[in-house]
Amino acid sequence: MHTKLMGWLLLAATACTAPVQNEPNQQAAAILAQPASAPVSPNSVTFQSLRRLVAPLTGKPEAELEPQTPLKNLGLEADVSSPEFLELIVQIESQFMVSIPAGEAAQLATLADLCRLIERLPKKEL
Repeated sequence: MHTKLMGWLLLAATACTAPVQNEPNQQAAAILAQPASAPVSPNSVTFQSLRRLVAPLTGKPEAELEPQTPLKNLGLEADVSSPEFLELIVQIESQFMVSIPAGEAAQLATLADLCRLIERLPKKEL
């Protein structure tokens, strides 16, 4: 099983019973504090790539996926205990070279929210 997915599953299993001890990542926190209200174009490179990841996971045609599409309408509740949502996060982190904090992931409501988060996060170094 993919190491990142195992980490997310462990987080989901312990989220209700034990506090997660993480060192704060100040750079990521500063980026996440930036406003997230900019509109997302359906033609943006990030959204097009995100659409290609989401379509096969949800069984929806890419053409039906718009920035304002609610994740819950796609069966992707922003919940760290949802296997489908965790799989999406793992694929996004791999493709976009970012680390999505679990707290931020749990607050996502639409594909636009997810797209803006991807664009705001620092890219991992190789």
